[in-house]
Amino acid sequence: MILESDFFFNGIPRWNLGWATPNYAGAFLVTLLCFLWVVHGNKHKWYALGIALLLETALYFLIAKTFSRGALLAVIAGVVFFIASSCWRALALSWRLWALRAFIFCACVIGTGLFSRIDPGHLTADGAVTNRLGLWRGGMEMIASSPWVGWGAGESGRAYMNWFQDVDRSEIYTTMVNSYLHVAVEYGLIFFIFVSLGLFSILAMAWRSARSGDALAGAAGASLSTWAVANIFTTLWIEPGLWIIPSIAIGLVIWKSFTRPGAGIRWLKAAALNVGFSILSAGVLFVGGKMSMQRYGWKIHHYHGGSVELIAGAANKKSLPVWHLWADTAVFGPTPGKELRRWAVKTGNIIIYLHPAESKSTEKIIINKGLSDINVILSGCYSERLMEYASLDIKAFWILHPSSMPPTLKNKSKFDNKLVVVLPKIDERGLNTVWMEWAQKANARITISPDSGFDIRSVWPDTAPVMNGI
Repeated sequence: MILESDFFFNGIPRWNLGWATPNYAGAFLVTLLCFLWVVHGNKHKWYALGIALLLETALYFLIAKTFSRGALLAVIAGVVFFIASSCWRALALSWRLWALRAFIFCACVIGTGLFSRIDPGHLTADGAVTNRLGLWRGGMEMIASSPWVGWGAGESGRAYMNWFQDVDRSEIYTTMVNSYLHVAVEYGLIFFIFVSLGLFSILAMAWRSARSGDALAGAAGASLSTWAVANIFTTLWIEPGLWIIPSIAIGLVIWKSFTRPGAGIRWLKAAALNVGFSILSAGVLFVGGKMSMQRYGWKIHHYHGGSVELIAGAANKKSLPVWHLWADTAVFGPTPGKELRRWAVKTGNIIIYLHPAESKSTEKIIINKGLSDINVILSGCYSERLMEYASLDIKAFWILHPSSMPPTLKNKSKFDNKLVVVLPKIDERGLNTVWMEWAQKANARITISPDSGFDIRSVWPDTAPVMNGI
């Protein structure tokens, strides 16, 4: 058993049970718990019932010791699915047993202190709750900004921090802390529809088998329903070990469903409804994101190649100045998107494109879209890319806090009256002198970022090019 010091509630350690987080442990336990419910007082020997209750009690206690609220709600969802899918026969035939289960579970929740974590007064002030809500709202906005191709595998947390997290917040995220948003944000709504269709379909199959009196199918469906609910509060689906019990449950549901006479036809009849639910879910995420984005003074669009477009101000894009930026994180910090949003707020009418390190030809396609007043900023290590864009119709080139030696100018006339070199006042890299000499030879304008080292955030956006009027 691992009791990591990072996970405490009111000084009480939250149990990991060997998993990376207590939420992982709670999700694993609840998916396992449901299979014990097939033991009924009127169908099994007293010793079988006694063993099952002892195991259940142990699982209830361990679930409570994880202090996972998502696992708590998942247990409730599993109970509702199991009892309802049996046409309430399970409750009618052994209501005393279910009452005992409820008593044991409540005793574990109260006795371990988990109840304090679900107290309404605590929930309203709990950062884990408020941060999730803000993250989920940002996730819907990210879906609206890139609905079909998504933001890329493994990019959801970083993209959120760059473009949708409040600029005064510093929490670090790697996922959406919600499996469904994680799928939709990273892979797009088409992939999300197929995933949700699979989930709805397998739950529908379990439901139909359970309603015919198959308790094992009901337990498998209940296990999958707890898995589905637990994934709302934590990104569980990316952890391979957590798929062990759900995979077994899926296998049981498919086996039970397709060995019943006429089950295939009934499943096909339900398929249309499942497709409708999946499309409706995707639509809710998209429309919710669109409505939420109205609170901003800008629009954001993510391109398939990784470039991000930020439009602030007038609706007519062709009338706005355009800035293409390659942001070295040593210059702009780990979240350059936040710095660009600060710039957009302070500047007003502007279009800014942030390009990734390996953007291939995406940025050239964007540059050649017909927009006027195009400017390029190459910061830090990207100063080496200057010559790649010499042939394009660019109004001005900016070299911002370069971190490498100046490039060789093969045709100096291409940059006449177009090139500006911005150097930090505090020469941490020891490159200011060589860049000043190079700028003089290239007929480039030289400017200094006041009171700034290589990292420009302390004086940004007040020293941004548009604000300087340079």
